[in-house]
Amino acid sequence: MAGTETMPNRLFVYGRKFLELIAFIPLFEPLLTKYKDRDWTKYVPNIISVSRLLLIFLALDNYIWGYIQKDITLLWTGIFFVYLAAISDIWDGFLAELWDVKSELGMMLDPIVDKIFSYTGIVCLTILTFFNFFSWISSIILFTATILIGIEFNLVWLNWQNKKTHQGTGKMSGASVNGKIKFTVEAVMIIILAIVNMPSYNFNGIIVNMFFLFMLLISILFAALSRSDYIQRLNPKRT
Repeated sequence: MAGTETMPNRLFVYGRKFLELIAFIPLFEPLLTKYKDRDWTKYVPNIISVSRLLLIFLALDNYIWGYIQKDITLLWTGIFFVYLAAISDIWDGFLAELWDVKSELGMMLDPIVDKIFSYTGIVCLTILTFFNFFSWISSIILFTATILIGIEFNLVWLNWQNKKTHQGTGKMSGASVNGKIKFTVEAVMIIILAIVNMPSYNFNGIIVNMFFLFMLLISILFAALSRSDYIQRLNPKRT
């Protein structure tokens, strides 16, 4: 129905198509389709979700040591692991849909791992950007990032309530469209900020701070919309 084609849905569709391209999904989709009815496929999406935790650790380890030692190779290796962590969020959802193996565990696990990715990246890069590109905007960025993290914690609690309320009923849902858009914005923000904070590059501090603030505000917008989605799931009669 045309009336259901909202702006967030359109943004999600376009964003997802873009991410699927940079994750090389169209290249592998024809090959992967033939495995749809295999028993082992039900484990793959959750394994990918959990592996994102390892990728986050590798990203931090390489980036921090690269920053301390001013080693460009380690820095770019860390950014590469951030990229892998970001596209793994596309791959686990894509395979769950392709093979029709969505599970309640996956619906619970995926948003939580996404939050760990977001918390880690936003907190670390907020601190780094504060020291590398300090300006009058920096205090606003700290305040805005704190608000975003606060909403993110609330989303974790709402996701847990969703699990307790709907587990075993077939009505449990994973991340919302707005939540996926938010994660995409945060992933792009984290990758770009990781690049501009590399010690070998010299970027304009005001431009970096304005970009950071803008992306944080966009993330807060979609975090708030995602929160409304969770509340609607928990209280479907509320308008």
